[in-house]
Amino acid sequence: MSMPVLSRPSAPSIRTTSSYSVEPLRIDVTGSAGLEGYAKKRRELLEILNSFHGSGIQTEGDLPRVVALGSQSVGKSTLLWLMSGIMLPRNAGTCTRCPTECRLQNSPTWSCQVSIRLHKDAEGNDLPEPREVLFGDLLTDISQVEPVLRRAQAAILNPNVDYRQFVNDSYMNHAPSNGRSLTFSEDCVCIHLKGPDVPDLYFYDLPGVIANVPDGTDVADISFVERLAQKYIAKENCIILLVVSCETDYLNQGAARLIRNDPALRQRTVGVLTKVDKLDEPGDDMISTASHDEVMQGWVDLLKNKIMPLKNGWFAVRQPSQQEIRRASSRGGISRAEALQAERRFFASQGPWNSLSPRYQQRLGSSQLSENLSTILSNLVEQQLPTIQLGISRSLHEVKHELRQMPHRHTEDHRGEVIKILCDFAKKISDHIEGVPPSYDQTQASLMFAINSTFEEFKLDVHRTVPRFRPWKVISTGQLPNETLDHMIQTASADDPADGRGTIMHVDQVMDLARRSRTRELPGIYPYSVRETLIKEFTSNWEKLMNDCFETVEDILNTHVNMILRDHFAYYTHGGLLDQVNSIIQQQTFKCVVAAKKRLDAQYDMEREHYTQNEAFYFDCRDKFVTRYRSLFRESLQQNTVFDKLLECSKMGESLMLQTPFGAKVHAVLAGLEELGITSRQPTELGKLLPNDNLDPALEIMAEVRAYFQVAYKRFADVVPQIIDDKFVRAFGSSLEVALHLMDVSSEACIKFLEEAPEIRRRRHDLTQKKTRLEEAKDRLEKLFVSADSVGYPVSPSLSSFNDVSSSDFASPTLTEAPLPL
Repeated sequence: MSMPVLSRPSAPSIRTTSSYSVEPLRIDVTGSAGLEGYAKKRRELLEILNSFHGSGIQTEGDLPRVVALGSQSVGKSTLLWLMSGIMLPRNAGTCTRCPTECRLQNSPTWSCQVSIRLHKDAEGNDLPEPREVLFGDLLTDISQVEPVLRRAQAAILNPNVDYRQFVNDSYMNHAPSNGRSLTFSEDCVCIHLKGPDVPDLYFYDLPGVIANVPDGTDVADISFVERLAQKYIAKENCIILLVVSCETDYLNQGAARLIRNDPALRQRTVGVLTKVDKLDEPGDDMISTASHDEVMQGWVDLLKNKIMPLKNGWFAVRQPSQQEIRRASSRGGISRAEALQAERRFFASQGPWNSLSPRYQQRLGSSQLSENLSTILSNLVEQQLPTIQLGISRSLHEVKHELRQMPHRHTEDHRGEVIKILCDFAKKISDHIEGVPPSYDQTQASLMFAINSTFEEFKLDVHRTVPRFRPWKVISTGQLPNETLDHMIQTASADDPADGRGTIMHVDQVMDLARRSRTRELPGIYPYSVRETLIKEFTSNWEKLMNDCFETVEDILNTHVNMILRDHFAYYTHGGLLDQVNSIIQQQTFKCVVAAKKRLDAQYDMEREHYTQNEAFYFDCRDKFVTRYRSLFRESLQQNTVFDKLLECSKMGESLMLQTPFGAKVHAVLAGLEELGITSRQPTELGKLLPNDNLDPALEIMAEVRAYFQVAYKRFADVVPQIIDDKFVRAFGSSLEVALHLMDVSSEACIKFLEEAPEIRRRRHDLTQKKTRLEEAKDRLEKLFVSADSVGYPVSPSLSSFNDVSSSDFASPTLTEAPLPL
């Protein structure tokens, strides 16, 4: 039951069920012989984590971190000051306008270095990689931290102004109001703090989740801040420090809403109650009947993990009151030590906190919270070390590979270096033209594979122009049964592609063409022009197919050469070497295109003359098609039954043929012909005596044209690719090599060619630094593993029992409480 009040905070009112015990998980380290070793190892782990973040390794992988998440004005900045000693900017309302990364490290001497990490440029576009730059000098006075942080945040919120302008206070007082000023940003202020009283911890402080904005400001800020928070807490290596104020019902606090309804987030969240002393302040105009005890008990139940249970449980902290701050203002403000002492006095003297069992007493105070967060973070780091090490090794391999691809530092022999670069490029082109071995990279086909695929498609396209002769009359198409007609079409097209596009012509149409083509020929003789007309019907399509094939190969070659050119000369653009070689490539390409097209046109002109010496293949094809077409013509006249019987008789011996009535008649006819002096006749030759409507000349013309297509298409589909390969592809490789050798490689020209672009120098510098960071991180991890093996103590105590904690583990109040690693 929710119990809202105006002046007095309301108690948490909804008891959330959970799949795990409402008791927070704890680690039993009481009396542990390995406790000292564990503390030392934990510090080593957190030092490694800090060093990784401090050296930029966080950009190479997802490193564990703590993210402080809370609604507006819940006391988050004050909490972090109590935990770390860092005085983040504080004022009424929202003052944290961008993420703040805090790297805390225990050290004998105190120091603080502030930097800013930029993810976007001045125009708001994403940078290829985040850029971290120092913001001012190393600080040795703690009082300097807060003003420097204010200026660093101002620099981030004004991306149109050089960040170095904000290093001095003077610019802050006279900063121009023009330009693009932001209310919130995802760029980050980074703090690396060392000191004797500083815990080993690493966390982000995010802008407080807001429910409304002042008049005149952008309402989109509400969703921006929430998206920013969700982006950070979504990372599985993120430990969420959920800060909830006891001044208002936690159900009304937006940050708690982000966590409450997500069981996965509650598994890696540590809750902390702030402003618990406000519960004791009297309120006026109460509109709730809830008693003070009920309100107090609600927050105690939240601390005990009975409401909105979290796997790592809840903590309660007390921050300096306004009265304490006013009293201390006369002497420069309240110190962190004084605030921590006042916090301890409060929990020791005020109920109900001082009456809690020892188990929950250990969840009171900023120091207890810091200690537990360090434990959780170190355990998470330990669990993620193999993954972190793998990610670092992978990134190191990629960096080394990119550095190897960059040009070596230039020697004094500029001319020799340029000549080597040109020779290597010519060899690469030659290797691709000759054909490089296949690779497993399927994203880019090799040059010759792409060209051969084009040639294969060209051959299929030429084959598709085959004339589709139908050795039956047009009128027969409507008279024959569909099954018979389908069978005849299938037989006639037995050697044609399924998707043929040639002209369909029936035997009576061919015969009509032959008759109309006659001039002064003798009867029964039809001019050769009939065959020429039918041949031109399909060869007229070949010129376009040939040109299309060549243009495709030209595009493929240009694409591959440009790809090799851009890759090989990627680091030689500034001095003009790439442009010079590209100009030579264009000249040689044009020359080879002109020569190849001239040869292709000549080849096509020859194809129009209809010539072949391949007589054996031509006659074989002609005889095959004549036999097929005559058989189909007889089938269209339904004479195929007689021919089939004659075919059977030709397969029988004389004795067997005489045993059948039809065979006896055939034998008698053959015998009569023999008496007339016509011998050596086969039974099938009698089929010529069947009536054919005088269409036999048309069937022969069709067979001859179809046979010639078979000869010509194979020749054309072979010769055209051969010409393209020889006169264009290979010729380009040879002419390019000669042209590169004739380039101006004088010393003056070579010095100019080898000038390195500023962005290349910066990239080399960045990669070298990145390589150093990664190698140092890799070495440190390897030393850590060797140290753990040699010393023999675990990185964290009782790790084997973390994932299997029984309810009895929570029964004893003498166990030291600490959350489990995630």
